[in-house]
Amino acid sequence: AGPECLGRIVMRRRVGQPDWSDEEAEAARAIGQDLGDAVLTARSYLRQQELGDYKGRLITAVSHELRQPISAMLGHLAVLAETVDELDPDDPTYAPLSSTTRRIGRAAERLSGIVTDLLSLSLVEGEESATPRTPVDLGEVVHGAVELLSIRALHGQVTLTESSNADVSVLGDAAELERLMINLVGNAVKYTAAGGTVAVSCTAEGDEAIVTITDTGIGISADDLAHLFEEFYRANDVEARRREGTGLGLAIVARIVERHHGRISAASIHGEGSTFTVTLPLAPPG
Repeated sequence: AGPECLGRIVMRRRVGQPDWSDEEAEAARAIGQDLGDAVLTARSYLRQQELGDYKGRLITAVSHELRQPISAMLGHLAVLAETVDELDPDDPTYAPLSSTTRRIGRAAERLSGIVTDLLSLSLVEGEESATPRTPVDLGEVVHGAVELLSIRALHGQVTLTESSNADVSVLGDAAELERLMINLVGNAVKYTAAGGTVAVSCTAEGDEAIVTITDTGIGISADDLAHLFEEFYRANDVEARRREGTGLGLAIVARIVERHHGRISAASIHGEGSTFTVTLPLAPPG
């Protein structure tokens, strides 16, 4: 295969049989080249699998090692914040200490979020067969995500609405589907300015469940749409970069949808808003 010799194919004829013709020799060479290409492809596939397994183990190990010290840091920061709050506001040390404590707290929370996302990614990159296949009320999952994020929407002055049909049941993992909806609805709220709206719907059509999240946020450019579900990808838009993120949320969403034999699509007009649509197979009746 190319300049590399991967093995030999021996073909021979009995004494007295005619010599190999040029056409037969060329056919034998072609067979050898095809087999060599197949061997190289198999090697490349195995190498990619090994790298993927190593990456997963590394992410899991690093994330677990970081989780404990981050938790300790957040605990100590909480104690420090209480101590600062007890100071007299007129004390010259109060303002700088209060400001520094808040900044460290935000940085620690962001680091904690990164670790959580890394662990989530390593979990959903496992074998698809590891995903439990139990009936899940998708409408309830959507309602729970909207309810959880309603306070964030209220603080951001974003109108968050929900409409769901009854009996939208799918087979899958409830915790993964909950993470899926929290990521999508959370993103919609995060990237929608005050006065905007986020509408979430969950319906059943034919043998499929369809969840749609539509927002009036900053939108996504055509270039960014092409890379939206890649790991660690952050949009190039200046406004989007102002929002904190790891670039893992939508990659996790895509993996979860894939593990549940579903589809996800995104449509957007830059500066006007976006719509994400998740389609999952309904659970069989009975």
